[in-house]
Amino acid sequence: MLCVRWYLSYKLSYRDLVATMGERGFTVAHTTIPRWVQNSTPEFGLYRAVDKGGKEGDFYVGRKREVERQLPRPRLPVE
Repeated sequence: MLCVRWYLSYKLSYRDLVATMGERGFTVAHTTIPRWVQNSTPEFGLYRAVDKGGKEGDFYVGRKREVERQLPRPRLPVE
């Protein structure tokens, strides 16, 4: 789980994570970490995105959408 958290929080490559885990006494293949990320990311709900200006931003995606976004908005008559 540390690898997944570090990958989502910081700009680390899979090989950097393998080296970091190796320093802590764990042997991990760099091909294993992407599977951990895919399987565990929904638990964290944290995603990284890049906007049009090239700025990175992290945002949280919950398991359920907000109710207000699911309900249709009432349309007002056009005058």
